[in-house]
Formats: sequence, structure tokens, C-alpha cells
Amino acid sequence: MPVTRSRLVTAKTLAAFVNCVGLLLITWAASLVSVAQYQPDSEFYSFLRLCMLALFIMQLVFLAIGILLGCAMKRYKRASAVAVSLLLGTYFLSVISGLNRDLEFLKYFSPFKYFDPGVLLREARLDLLFVGLSLASADAAEKFATEFVLKLLKKRLFSSPAAFAGQTPEASV
Repeated sequence: MPVTRSRLVTAKTLAAFVNCVGLLLITWAASLVSVAQYQPDSEFYSFLRLCMLALFIMQLVFLAIGILLGCAMKRYKRASAVAVSLLLGTYFLSVISGLNRDLEFLKYFSPFKYFDPGVLLREARLDLLFVGLSLASADAAEKFATEFVLKLLKKRLFSSPAAFAGQTPEASV
């Protein structure tokens, strides 16, 4: 029995999400092990917790963008190259926005500037504006990708001669 595109996209999305969580846990564990010999205080652990939360939110933003590109591009194999280019581009935007005060507005276009380690360390808080912006952009990308896949499935289903013969395309294959 063939696998539907929506099932495939869902499975790949869940696998990518599990990879993000796994990478986050490995990073967190490696950080804890590497600083254990210095006997850090409780402030460090709260800083590390905030850093890991910020990292996870950034992972979700770029995961959503990658899924969006994978679903929306005709040449889906190029989606990873475009996603990496976008990641590097937003990183360079964050560097450029930090070089000149006149270009500080660019920080809104780069998730790398959303979570400043200095603010996390000094104030022990995440900027809620950037958390909301991150989650909204990830949610919008996910919704767009879902809508795109559903429209594509409907288009393929109703443009197939098997759809008009009372059969589903999966049954005719």
C-alpha cells in the first residue's frame, strides 16, 4: 500500500523534531558535564536553562522554515541547501546589525539576535517580544506548509482520471 504525501511529511516532521530535542539534550548534557569540575552556582544553571530554551526556540524556527521550503519548492532536494543559505544569511544579518547602530533594525530579521546571551546572563530573562515573534514565525511557516501540502494533495486527487472514475489514486496504482 503506498504512503500518502501528508503521512510522509508528518513522519519526516516528527523525525526532525525528535532530532532537535535529541540535539538539545546532548548539548545540555555536554554543557553540564564540562562545567561540573568548576562547581557553578545556581545562577549559572538558570542561565544555562534559559540558553537551552532559546536554542530550542531557534531550532523550531529553522525547522519550520526547512519544512516550509521542503513542501513548497518544486525541487525539494534543493530545500536543504536553501535552508542552510537562509540560516547563514540570517546569521550574517545578526553580525551586521551588531556592527552599526543605524542597522540595528536588522535584528528583527535574524533569530540569532532574538536571544542575546548578555541579557540572558545579566537579567536572567528572555525578551517576550522575540519569543512571540519566533513562535509566530514558526507557527506561520508550519501552517503554510500544511495548507500547501493539502492543496497539492487535492489538486493531484482531482486532476487524476482515477478520481473521476470513483477510485482513489492509491487504489489504482
